Amino acid sequence: MAKLAFPTTADEFKQHLEQQGQRDDWTVDVVPAEGDDIRNKTRVVFTLRDMTMADGYVAHEYDDLIVTLDGDYWFGLDRLHEDYPRWTWQKQVGEKSWCTVDHLRLLDALVELFPPSLYA
Repeated sequence: MAKLAFPTTADEFKQHLEQQGQRDDWTVDVVPAEGDDIRNKTRVVFTLRDMTMADGYVAHEYDDLIVTLDGDYWFGLDRLHEDYPRWTWQKQVGEKSWCTVDHLRLLDALVELFPPSLYA
């Protein structure tokens, strides 16, 4: 069976949240773009409802959906199941000194939204 494609825009991500019945679990904000994102003035940011951007987020920026943890640690959402099942982001991030429970919660929530059985 062919794997499903990850969303690539904020609208597609929001639509997927709604289809999965998880829209109420997430907060959506529009904030200024990063200074070096010269194509966009703003970015759409998704955080788990009880978390802040400092805890980790998914954002449409640089013309892609990016998962950001701990400020400078980020990856494209389409890499969520890279090298699955041998390797996971939870394992990789869990070994970092800066890793928090919230970082792992965000990754777990994304794996629930995009299960490996359909997306890996």
